[in-house]
Amino acid sequence: MSVENKSVEQIMEERRDHKLISLGYYKKDYIKPDAQDYFIFDEETGQYYSALPVTDEQFNKIMAIGNPSPKQSQNNAISFLIKVIAIIIFVIGFIIGILFAKDRYSYNYVLMMSIWAGSFVLGTLMLGVAEIIKLLSLLLSK
Repeated sequence: MSVENKSVEQIMEERRDHKLISLGYYKKDYIKPDAQDYFIFDEETGQYYSALPVTDEQFNKIMAIGNPSPKQSQNNAISFLIKVIAIIIFVIGFIIGILFAKDRYSYNYVLMMSIWAGSFVLGTLMLGVAEIIKLLSLLLSK
């Protein structure tokens, strides 16, 4: 094996390690790692990060899964619309709970709490459906 091939292999290994670190497959090293290992130094925390050891097969699976880009997760209009509807349900349920519970001289706290509980449950279910739609669209886009 020539010196040129070895340096190319080292460069490829560094790129692979950098990709693993950027995807979150890293470990924190509390002492300075060996010079032959590729690592990233975080100046804010003062810690070294090195890639987790993975086989070529594991690396190929990681690359097949990839990392979801933020643009893909934000571009789903249906998920966003359902989230907005859920927030509206929370707000309107809170207001209606206060308005409907007010009698002439007192408050009907049982009615108010039941309206609030119903709007909380419905709004939370809507948020869950929105998250499921977002995750399914990410899965479909791969």
